Amino acid sequence: MSEEQKASGDPGPESGGTGRRFPAWLLAVVGFSSLALVAFVVFELVCRLCGVGYDTRLLVSVQENGKSYWRENPQFFWRYMGREMARTPLPQRILKEKPGGTLRIVLLGESAALGDPEPAYGFGRFLDVQLRELFPGQEIEIVNMATTAINSHLIRDMAHELTKLEADIWVAYVGNNEFVGPYGPATVFNGGVHGSPNWIRLGLWMRHFRLAQLLDEWIARLRSIGPEGTRIWGGHGNVF
Repeated sequence: MSEEQKASGDPGPESGGTGRRFPAWLLAVVGFSSLALVAFVVFELVCRLCGVGYDTRLLVSVQENGKSYWRENPQFFWRYMGREMARTPLPQRILKEKPGGTLRIVLLGESAALGDPEPAYGFGRFLDVQLRELFPGQEIEIVNMATTAINSHLIRDMAHELTKLEADIWVAYVGNNEFVGPYGPATVFNGGVHGSPNWIRLGLWMRHFRLAQLLDEWIARLRSIGPEGTRIWGGHGNVF
Protein backbone atom coordinates (compact mmCIF):
# COMPACT_ATOMS: atom_id res chain seq x y z
CA MET A 1 0.00 0.00 0.00
CA SER A 2 1.42 3.43 -0.95
CA GLU A 3 1.95 6.29 1.48
CA GLU A 4 -0.85 8.24 -0.27
CA GLN A 5 -3.32 5.38 0.26
CA LYS A 6 -2.35 5.13 3.90
CA ALA A 7 -2.91 8.86 4.38
CA SER A 8 -6.30 8.84 2.66
CA GLY A 9 -7.53 5.69 4.38
CA ASP A 10 -8.10 3.88 1.06
CA PRO A 11 -7.74 0.16 1.81
CA GLY A 12 -6.56 -0.58 -1.74
CA PRO A 13 -7.36 -3.63 -3.85
CA GLU A 14 -5.30 -6.01 -1.76
CA SER A 15 -7.02 -5.23 1.52
CA GLY A 16 -10.02 -7.47 0.88
CA GLY A 17 -12.53 -4.66 1.37
CA THR A 18 -16.22 -5.57 1.44
CA GLY A 19 -17.32 -3.00 -1.18
CA ARG A 20 -18.82 -4.74 -4.27
CA ARG A 21 -20.08 -3.35 -7.55
CA PHE A 22 -23.13 -4.80 -9.28
CA PRO A 23 -22.69 -5.70 -12.95
CA ALA A 24 -23.82 -2.99 -15.34
CA TRP A 25 -26.24 -5.36 -17.10
CA LEU A 26 -27.96 -6.18 -13.79
CA LEU A 27 -28.43 -2.51 -12.98
CA ALA A 28 -29.82 -1.96 -16.49
CA VAL A 29 -32.32 -4.83 -16.07
CA VAL A 30 -33.48 -3.56 -12.67
CA GLY A 31 -33.79 -0.01 -13.98
CA PHE A 32 -35.73 -1.06 -17.09
CA SER A 33 -38.03 -3.32 -15.06
CA SER A 34 -38.76 -0.51 -12.61
CA LEU A 35 -39.59 1.93 -15.40
CA ALA A 36 -41.79 -0.66 -17.12
CA LEU A 37 -43.67 -1.32 -13.88
CA VAL A 38 -44.21 2.38 -13.24
CA ALA A 39 -45.41 2.89 -16.83
CA PHE A 40 -47.80 -0.05 -16.51
CA VAL A 41 -49.27 1.29 -13.26
CA VAL A 42 -49.69 4.77 -14.77
CA PHE A 43 -51.40 3.45 -17.92
CA GLU A 44 -53.63 1.17 -15.84
CA LEU A 45 -54.73 4.08 -13.67
CA VAL A 46 -55.38 6.25 -16.72
CA CYS A 47 -57.48 3.49 -18.30
CA ARG A 48 -59.56 3.13 -15.14
CA LEU A 49 -60.03 6.89 -14.74
CA CYS A 50 -61.13 7.16 -18.38
CA GLY A 51 -63.60 4.29 -18.05
CA VAL A 52 -61.69 1.94 -20.36
CA GLY A 53 -62.40 -1.77 -19.94
CA TYR A 54 -64.88 -3.47 -17.64
CA ASP A 55 -65.34 -4.75 -14.12
CA THR A 56 -64.30 -8.41 -13.77
CA ARG A 57 -66.04 -9.13 -10.47
CA LEU A 58 -68.96 -11.54 -10.34
CA LEU A 59 -70.75 -9.65 -7.56
CA VAL A 60 -70.91 -5.89 -7.06
CA SER A 61 -71.97 -4.07 -3.92
CA VAL A 62 -75.14 -1.93 -3.90
CA GLN A 63 -77.21 -0.09 -1.32
CA GLU A 64 -81.01 -0.31 -1.42
CA ASN A 65 -83.41 0.97 1.23
CA GLY A 66 -80.60 1.30 3.72
CA LYS A 67 -79.43 -2.30 3.29
CA SER A 68 -76.29 -3.67 1.66
CA TYR A 69 -76.69 -6.23 -1.11
CA TRP A 70 -74.64 -8.15 -3.63
CA ARG A 71 -75.85 -7.86 -7.21
CA GLU A 72 -74.72 -9.76 -10.29
CA ASN A 73 -72.27 -8.07 -12.64
CA PRO A 74 -73.57 -8.29 -16.25
CA GLN A 75 -70.00 -7.88 -17.54
CA PHE A 76 -68.52 -10.80 -15.60
CA PHE A 77 -68.35 -13.25 -18.52
CA TRP A 78 -66.72 -10.76 -20.92
CA ARG A 79 -63.30 -11.79 -19.63
CA TYR A 80 -63.89 -15.39 -20.68
CA MET A 81 -65.95 -15.17 -23.87
CA GLY A 82 -65.68 -11.64 -25.16
CA ARG A 83 -68.62 -9.26 -25.30
CA GLU A 84 -70.18 -10.77 -28.39
CA MET A 85 -70.63 -14.28 -27.00
CA ALA A 86 -70.83 -13.62 -23.25
CA ARG A 87 -73.82 -14.76 -21.25
CA THR A 88 -75.41 -12.74 -18.45
CA PRO A 89 -75.77 -14.13 -14.92
CA LEU A 90 -79.27 -14.50 -13.51
CA PRO A 91 -80.49 -11.34 -11.77
CA GLN A 92 -79.59 -11.54 -8.10
CA ARG A 93 -80.08 -9.45 -4.98
CA ILE A 94 -78.38 -11.09 -2.01
CA LEU A 95 -78.18 -9.59 1.45
CA LYS A 96 -74.57 -9.21 2.49
CA GLU A 97 -75.46 -10.11 6.06
CA LYS A 98 -77.24 -13.44 5.93
CA PRO A 99 -80.46 -13.31 8.03
CA GLY A 100 -80.35 -15.44 11.15
CA GLY A 101 -81.90 -18.86 10.79
CA THR A 102 -81.73 -18.77 6.98
CA LEU A 103 -80.32 -21.75 5.10
CA ARG A 104 -78.34 -20.28 2.21
CA ILE A 105 -77.53 -22.61 -0.68
CA VAL A 106 -75.28 -21.71 -3.62
CA LEU A 107 -75.99 -23.57 -6.86
CA LEU A 108 -73.25 -23.75 -9.49
CA GLY A 109 -73.53 -25.33 -12.88
CA GLU A 110 -74.39 -25.01 -16.55
CA SER A 111 -77.59 -25.04 -18.61
CA ALA A 112 -78.94 -28.16 -16.88
CA ALA A 113 -78.56 -26.54 -13.45
CA LEU A 114 -79.93 -23.24 -14.74
CA GLY A 115 -82.98 -24.77 -16.38
CA ASP A 116 -82.35 -23.27 -19.80
CA PRO A 117 -84.48 -22.04 -21.52
CA GLU A 118 -86.82 -21.42 -18.54
CA PRO A 119 -85.02 -21.12 -15.17
CA ALA A 120 -88.36 -20.87 -13.34
CA TYR A 121 -88.74 -24.61 -14.00
CA GLY A 122 -85.09 -25.56 -13.58
CA PHE A 123 -83.12 -27.55 -11.03
CA GLY A 124 -82.79 -24.63 -8.63
CA ARG A 125 -86.54 -24.15 -8.48
CA PHE A 126 -87.17 -27.87 -7.98
CA LEU A 127 -84.63 -27.93 -5.15
CA ASP A 128 -86.26 -24.93 -3.51
CA VAL A 129 -89.75 -26.46 -3.59
CA GLN A 130 -88.61 -29.87 -2.34
CA LEU A 131 -86.63 -28.41 0.57
CA ARG A 132 -89.56 -26.25 1.65
CA GLU A 133 -91.77 -29.32 1.61
CA LEU A 134 -89.27 -31.31 3.68
CA PHE A 135 -88.50 -28.53 6.15
CA PRO A 136 -91.61 -26.38 6.65
CA GLY A 137 -90.94 -23.18 8.53
CA GLN A 138 -87.24 -23.18 7.59
CA GLU A 139 -86.13 -20.05 5.74
CA ILE A 140 -84.35 -21.19 2.58
CA GLU A 141 -82.41 -18.99 0.17
CA ILE A 142 -81.06 -20.49 -3.04
CA VAL A 143 -78.51 -18.42 -4.92
CA ASN A 144 -78.59 -19.83 -8.44
CA MET A 145 -75.36 -18.84 -10.22
CA ALA A 146 -75.67 -21.50 -12.92
CA THR A 147 -75.19 -20.20 -16.47
CA THR A 148 -75.56 -21.72 -19.90
CA ALA A 149 -72.44 -22.74 -21.88
CA ILE A 150 -69.85 -22.43 -19.11
CA ASN A 151 -67.53 -25.02 -17.58
CA SER A 152 -65.00 -25.46 -14.77
CA HIS A 153 -62.65 -22.74 -16.06
CA LEU A 154 -65.36 -20.22 -15.18
CA ILE A 155 -67.05 -22.05 -12.32
CA ARG A 156 -63.72 -22.30 -10.48
CA ASP A 157 -63.37 -18.51 -10.42
CA MET A 158 -67.05 -18.03 -9.58
CA ALA A 159 -66.83 -20.37 -6.58
CA HIS A 160 -63.76 -18.53 -5.28
CA GLU A 161 -65.62 -15.21 -5.24
CA LEU A 162 -68.90 -16.65 -3.94
CA THR A 163 -67.24 -17.70 -0.69
CA LYS A 164 -68.08 -14.19 0.56
CA LEU A 165 -71.75 -15.26 0.71
CA GLU A 166 -70.98 -17.62 3.61
CA ALA A 167 -73.31 -20.28 2.21
CA ASP A 168 -74.34 -23.23 4.34
CA ILE A 169 -74.51 -25.67 1.42
CA TRP A 170 -72.87 -25.74 -2.01
CA VAL A 171 -74.40 -27.68 -4.87
CA ALA A 172 -72.38 -28.22 -8.08
CA TYR A 173 -74.23 -29.72 -11.04
CA VAL A 174 -71.44 -29.65 -13.62
CA GLY A 175 -69.48 -31.69 -16.13
CA ASN A 176 -71.41 -31.58 -19.40
CA ASN A 177 -69.41 -28.73 -20.94
CA GLU A 178 -65.85 -29.68 -20.06
CA PHE A 179 -65.09 -30.63 -23.66
CA VAL A 180 -67.11 -28.06 -25.59
CA GLY A 181 -67.35 -25.22 -23.06
CA PRO A 182 -65.10 -22.13 -22.99
CA TYR A 183 -61.42 -23.11 -23.35
CA GLY A 184 -62.32 -26.77 -23.74
CA PRO A 185 -60.30 -28.76 -26.31
CA ALA A 186 -63.14 -28.68 -28.86
CA THR A 187 -63.82 -24.95 -28.89
CA VAL A 188 -62.46 -21.84 -30.59
CA PHE A 189 -61.95 -20.28 -27.15
CA ASN A 190 -58.98 -22.61 -26.73
CA GLY A 191 -56.84 -19.86 -28.24
CA GLY A 192 -54.18 -22.18 -29.62
CA VAL A 193 -52.78 -23.15 -26.22
CA HIS A 194 -53.97 -26.77 -26.56
CA GLY A 195 -56.03 -26.57 -23.41
CA SER A 196 -53.07 -25.99 -21.06
CA PRO A 197 -54.62 -24.90 -17.73
CA ASN A 198 -51.57 -22.81 -16.83
CA TRP A 199 -51.69 -20.76 -20.05
CA ILE A 200 -55.45 -20.40 -19.83
CA ARG A 201 -55.34 -19.16 -16.25
CA LEU A 202 -52.47 -16.79 -17.01
CA GLY A 203 -54.43 -15.23 -19.88
CA LEU A 204 -57.57 -14.91 -17.78
CA TRP A 205 -55.61 -13.38 -14.89
CA MET A 206 -54.05 -10.79 -17.19
CA ARG A 207 -57.50 -9.69 -18.33
CA HIS A 208 -58.18 -8.40 -14.83
CA PHE A 209 -56.17 -5.34 -15.90
CA ARG A 210 -57.80 -2.63 -18.02
CA LEU A 211 -54.72 -2.22 -20.19
CA ALA A 212 -54.79 -5.93 -21.07
CA GLN A 213 -58.51 -5.66 -21.83
CA LEU A 214 -57.84 -2.79 -24.20
CA LEU A 215 -55.07 -4.67 -26.02
CA ASP A 216 -57.27 -7.78 -26.15
CA GLU A 217 -60.03 -5.79 -27.80
CA TRP A 218 -57.69 -4.29 -30.40
CA ILE A 219 -56.30 -7.72 -31.25
CA ALA A 220 -59.80 -9.16 -31.51
CA ARG A 221 -60.81 -6.39 -33.92
CA LEU A 222 -57.78 -6.97 -36.12
CA ARG A 223 -58.39 -10.72 -36.21
CA SER A 224 -62.03 -10.23 -37.08
CA ILE A 225 -61.31 -8.34 -40.32
CA GLY A 226 -62.08 -10.45 -43.38
CA PRO A 227 -60.29 -10.43 -46.75
CA GLU A 228 -62.38 -7.54 -48.04
CA GLY A 229 -62.48 -5.53 -44.86
CA THR A 230 -65.61 -7.27 -43.54
CA ARG A 231 -65.92 -8.29 -39.92
CA ILE A 232 -65.79 -11.97 -39.03
CA TRP A 233 -65.92 -13.73 -35.67
CA GLY A 234 -62.76 -15.55 -34.59
CA GLY A 235 -64.03 -17.02 -31.37
CA HIS A 236 -62.76 -14.34 -29.03
CA GLY A 237 -63.23 -10.68 -28.27
CA ASN A 238 -65.65 -8.26 -29.87
CA VAL A 239 -67.12 -7.98 -33.33
CA PHE A 240 -68.65 -4.69 -34.42
